Amino acid sequence: MIRLNKCMAQRGLCSRREADRLISEGKVYVDGELAPPTGMMVDEDVKISLSEGGKGELESKVTVILNKPRGLVSHLPEEDQEEASVLLRADRYRGELRGKALDQLCKKMDSLSVAGRLDRSSRGMLIFSNDGVVAKHLTMGGHHFKKYLVKPKELATAKQVKELNSMRRLLHWNILPMEVYPAPNERLVFVLNEGKKHQIREACYAVGLEVSDLYRVQMGPIELGPLAEGCWRELSSDEREDVVAGPID
Repeated sequence: MIRLNKCMAQRGLCSRREADRLISEGKVYVDGELAPPTGMMVDEDVKISLSEGGKGELESKVTVILNKPRGLVSHLPEEDQEEASVLLRADRYRGELRGKALDQLCKKMDSLSVAGRLDRSSRGMLIFSNDGVVAKHLTMGGHHFKKYLVKPKELATAKQVKELNSMRRLLHWNILPMEVYPAPNERLVFVLNEGKKHQIREACYAVGLEVSDLYRVQMGPIELGPLAEGCWRELSSDEREDVVAGPID
């Protein structure tokens, strides 16, 4: 038996906090019966359904993928900086929506927050979402990997690649193992299961390499693919299901 809010979160319906609110507002049904406003214990295979109002609230959740260029910050810009969210405009959209549907999507952009930052000098996949479940799955260390293409200023040696793969401590942090291997055009692929601040740049510096380009191409099951730099699209329903698959506390 588990708490109803935890069961809803594990199924990817919403976050625990969102579940508590929906339950308290009388929008959650368990085996066809209205759940008590204070929640309840349930079997893990119980049937959970939502009222029409509850369904509408969850359907309003949005996650989008931006291919961030260099020079923009993920959030909280200082006076001389510009935030990446300025690119979340209709003329930069590269999805399938058109007309009023696209207008409605664009109106939701102000409600989105960054899930997994990129620094100003880095580029590639940046996720914006108002979906707490998606954000938690993508940002909690060890749950979904993140893949980067990294171009050092100098060609990495086999010894340096080996040192990066065996690194377990960086500056004052203990770090999870990184998978690092050569890629075409003198690049390195980094696969991380966590994301310390400037981890790749600091790791490269520790073995005598300086990064000239850092490009995030994947977060868990979501791939950046052919999305042009400076453009964005929404997360598909299938991608969301892949992201939230499996329990997370």
